[in-house]
Amino acid sequence: KLDAESRDYYRQLVETARSEVGRLDSIIRQFLGALRPSRPNLKPETPVVVLRDALQLLKSELENRGIEVSVEAPSFVPHVLLDSQQIKQVFYNLVKNAMDAMSDNGKLRIVFDVTDAFVNVSVWDNGKGIASGELGRIFEPFHTTKSSGTGLGLMIVKRIVEDHGGEIEVASKEGAGSCFKIRLPLAERRIRRLTR
Repeated sequence: KLDAESRDYYRQLVETARSEVGRLDSIIRQFLGALRPSRPNLKPETPVVVLRDALQLLKSELENRGIEVSVEAPSFVPHVLLDSQQIKQVFYNLVKNAMDAMSDNGKLRIVFDVTDAFVNVSVWDNGKGIASGELGRIFEPFHTTKSSGTGLGLMIVKRIVEDHGGEIEVASKEGAGSCFKIRLPLAERRIRRLTR
């Protein structure tokens, strides 16, 4: 019964409300996840597949911003004991942070490599980098440099990786980008033959 102008006005209001509700829901979920960490339900899976699922969730946003994503992995990446939903959250948070650090048409490079004990995943961006004074605090709860950030994302990432028996480290240079590297232990560690 509304005229076209009123319909457009109210449609915009509803879209804004939906967007804000989604944002608040995300904040609350992160907050609850940080307060009540659940034990990972570990199953042997390849982290490459989990990464692709996470990238699919962000596909339209990556395309809209013209961010070029490259994934480099060996032809065979062994299984890791992981909770696919939790590790998907890790990849999602790391990619989202990289996107926030880059301007449009940025470059995101994700590299897998395998050692005798770990699958390593490095997430490189060519964004603004992290100030040296901030590097030591990025995994602290509620520490954020983003106006709309909660300061929980990287804390959750670190907790999940450590709950999987893994490690995370970061290297960054202001104005040149950052690299987050996670190490996840192999489901079956390979034994290296010693040569005489």
